[in-house]
Amino acid sequence: MNLKLTDKPYKGLTFRSERYRIVDPADYTDLSSATVKVTPSSKYYTGEALAPDSVTVSVGNTVLAKDSAYTLVYKDASGNTIDPNNMKEVGQYTLQIDGITDNGFCGEQTATFTIKPVKTLSDDNIAVSPYK
Repeated sequence: MNLKLTDKPYKGLTFRSERYRIVDPADYTDLSSATVKVTPSSKYYTGEALAPDSVTVSVGNTVLAKDSAYTLVYKDASGNTIDPNNMKEVGQYTLQIDGITDNGFCGEQTATFTIKPVKTLSDDNIAVSPYK
């Protein structure tokens, strides 16, 4: 990669106090090709908060550590961020995994978790026989 710095002013360019760095993408592990395993991938509605028991993110044979290699955000069907302790409604939730660039990871991967409607019994499913 070539980069040329100059001290000549550039019309319309402003500098702020934020810190910027130039990085080589080859120095990062891209999570867009990561494998995400959500266990279980669904649960039945109970009225209580439901979330996966575990989420495993791996690249090749390497399992990555949450909050070290990636962040995990849950989103509802509308795409709004939701606390997993508030996932109570029937529907599909998206798990968004984002690489932590400060730790050498980049890219994004998604997976889903579903809260299914509870199964109910109907008169058609019940057979009554006399007790003997």
